[in-house]
Amino acid sequence: MSTFTIETNGLTKRFGDVLAVDCVDLRVKPGEIYGFLGLNGAGKTTTIRALLGMIRPSEGNVKVLGQPIGPNGRGPWAQVGHLVESPSAYPELTVRENLDIARRLHRLADKDATARVIERLGIATYADRKAGTLSSGNLQRLGLARAMLHAPEVLILDEPANGLDPAGVVEIRELLRGLSNEKGVTIFMSSHILTEVDRLATRIGVIHKGRLIEELDTDKLEKLRTKRLAVRTRNLEGSFISLRSAGYRPIMQDETILIEHEHAIDYPDDIVRILVNAGTPPIHLAIEQENLEEHFMQLIGGSSLQASNRGQSKQHAKAAIASSPTNGSSQHLHVSFGTVARVTNLLPSLWAETLKFRRSKVPLLTAIGFSLTPLVGGLMMIILKDPEAAKSMGLISTKAQLVAGVADWPTFFGILAQAVAVGGGRGYGWESE
Repeated sequence: MSTFTIETNGLTKRFGDVLAVDCVDLRVKPGEIYGFLGLNGAGKTTTIRALLGMIRPSEGNVKVLGQPIGPNGRGPWAQVGHLVESPSAYPELTVRENLDIARRLHRLADKDATARVIERLGIATYADRKAGTLSSGNLQRLGLARAMLHAPEVLILDEPANGLDPAGVVEIRELLRGLSNEKGVTIFMSSHILTEVDRLATRIGVIHKGRLIEELDTDKLEKLRTKRLAVRTRNLEGSFISLRSAGYRPIMQDETILIEHEHAIDYPDDIVRILVNAGTPPIHLAIEQENLEEHFMQLIGGSSLQASNRGQSKQHAKAAIASSPTNGSSQHLHVSFGTVARVTNLLPSLWAETLKFRRSKVPLLTAIGFSLTPLVGGLMMIILKDPEAAKSMGLISTKAQLVAGVADWPTFFGILAQAVAVGGGRGYGWESE
């Protein structure tokens, strides 16, 4: 049995000419809270999608709970909860109905699970409100509730604090810490709120331009953070010259002299003596330590890189649409109706769609007919190509998730429009050239 809850070996993903993830080796132990940091376009979400089997790696492999993640939804999805990018929900259905759909998809017989997770995430006030009317913060809570509904062993969360107010950020932080400490849940989370990662994570990985450039636990992070002595005097120029003459390498920054020399930090009284003898006594003397944000920016080379990464992110998005996820080859599979029903969670999806159309007060048979139309169209696409390729396009989500791309009108026609925009079936690799 593997000693790691999450493990990747040489994980690489290319979108056309764009190398999104470059040979990433991750090792996450049981019960850890692993913070995954990086600029926009650095490869965080692509890595998370690979961990969840939503995209197929170009090279390398992924294991979660010791099981290889592969084609046709293979993986321990009954023990994994996730939230990737922005949360999605049926806007016409209530919070309770959305979570009840998720409960059915997870095949949970305990109907009280829905009520418990609603209470736990603090959305009881909104339980009977349509998801489409929720604020971004409450929609984020709904997404987190769906991820935690089935009490998973592993939580994989992409920006879990998105849209939350300060009180909500603290609440979710304490909730995640409690899950890790009390129940041994392994949490893998990306975030752009570095202070939250600093307060919550037990280990941190930094990804930059697709490569994992540093991994450190909290103890190592404390050791690596640069300490410095900050000095202010009434004669900064004279103090600067005196310190340099004494063999130190002072740095002038915003009316403050900074000294990173180890001796100066351990014996600041020597600095005081030098300055007093030079006739420029200090009016301020303090040992400062950079925070995670400063360490992160120093590690990746400064904020000037952000603009180039934003451009890379746009290229990545364009390449993701224009390239085929299956090397351009066309395969025709003989898929039985039972297999399609199992992979796509057919019955819960139909039930959700019928309920949605019934909200419009149309006759039941008409509602069933409307709900079948996009579903049948999506299934035809799946039969043209293997389910793994369809999953990477958004037609199928992970095995324990609702099939939003197949069973939702707007998404379904959006996928068709995208296919036409990149050259029809050839753009997605459904047809050979």
